[in-house]
Amino acid sequence: MNREEWDKYYLRMAREAGSNSKCLSRKIGALLIQDNRIVATGYNGPPEGVTHCGEEEAFFKVFDCDEERILGKCPRKAAGAKSGEMVDKCVAVHAERNALLTAGRYGTPTKDGMLVCYCPPPCQECMKEIIQAGIKAIVCLNGPFYDDMSEWLIEQSGIELRQYSKGEILD
Repeated sequence: MNREEWDKYYLRMAREAGSNSKCLSRKIGALLIQDNRIVATGYNGPPEGVTHCGEEEAFFKVFDCDEERILGKCPRKAAGAKSGEMVDKCVAVHAERNALLTAGRYGTPTKDGMLVCYCPPPCQECMKEIIQAGIKAIVCLNGPFYDDMSEWLIEQSGIELRQYSKGEILD
């Protein structure tokens, strides 16, 4: 297979990893690839052993609302937050971070690896960690950057960014 075929294959696998997510907003998956092998996976969701937001009573206090309004829903969305807003009230760890942290937990090197994300380009917080982890390429879905900072960071880092539409992946 050529590079583009591998990229699309890995994006389909990242989509599948995201299906494990407990996030009530988005199902995002990520893979860390070394030497054309999947060495770590991640998906967005709460830290290991932590209840997700749709099940925890404490979130009703954090969002200062009644249980009925957010039970079984993404609390941020129920509170009217747009993408990228109120992230300080979200218990989820992003898929990209989860893949990198899983690699670290098991002593798997990240330097010169490729991160495959079933989402548009990563947010600025994930981008900082991706750069620090020594990732050399990001494969993700077409879409706008979350913010100007994440776009600036990838330009400054020299990380190769390859993007594909959902339609291309399913071909």
